[in-house]
Amino acid sequence: MAKKNNNIKEIEELLSIMSTLRDTKKGCDWDKNQTFDSLIDYTIEETYEVIDAIRSKKIKNIIEELGDLLFQIVFYAQIANEKNMFNFFDVVRSINEKMIRRHPHIFNSNEKNLSIEEINQKWEEIKNIEKNIDPDDPVLLDNYKAFPNLLKAYKIQKKVSKMKFEFTNEEEIFEKLDEESNELKDAIKEKNINKIEEELGDLLFTVANLSTYYKINPEIALYKSNNKFIKRFNFISRKINSVNKKFDTISKEKLEILWKKSKYI
Repeated sequence: MAKKNNNIKEIEELLSIMSTLRDTKKGCDWDKNQTFDSLIDYTIEETYEVIDAIRSKKIKNIIEELGDLLFQIVFYAQIANEKNMFNFFDVVRSINEKMIRRHPHIFNSNEKNLSIEEINQKWEEIKNIEKNIDPDDPVLLDNYKAFPNLLKAYKIQKKVSKMKFEFTNEEEIFEKLDEESNELKDAIKEKNINKIEEELGDLLFTVANLSTYYKINPEIALYKSNNKFIKRFNFISRKINSVNKKFDTISKEKLEILWKKSKYI
């Protein structure tokens, strides 16, 4: 019981810290000036830093970054509380109730041996009822407005694939990739910037379609590729700096050799 009380005190202290930071008289000027909108970019950054920490497999980093993400939630709740909208415990109560509703096979049912597929199906059924969504409605609603657009494309295609509007094999997707690539090349030859933008978007959308087919989240795939490129580029950069050279003084052949070496670090 003592440990439980200490845990509650930790939460209460966090809420108190946040309240103090937002105090109109003695609070921090930066914290006092934040709004729901101004915090969005920080929340996105903190989310990706959690992902970085998890991939690092360093427990200390994971604890720290999860704490930063939790602080974002507390921050939003504090702003809302000041406006008499809701408070932190309303957020906690809401997720508690949702998790119980969305897991009837655990909390309110005798169905104890559902498969993963059946659990996911049950989740979607309950979600559709809660949000008044007709799963058979052929109209595609834009429920992903705040998503990064590559992830949005992935989500859209997952949705329409459930309606059997999808490629049946990878060959069809690669044919589409070739088609979109050729249309992009044609637009480039025409030097039509608006057409180039349109065809580049179509090409990226088709790449997301390939991700959907293989059930690979393209945001995560691109995240890994970004990190891989940074690691390899920094290897090359350090090698060039070690001999007091600059990129524009190194031949393409030498850069290619260094790039190949960077793949093995």
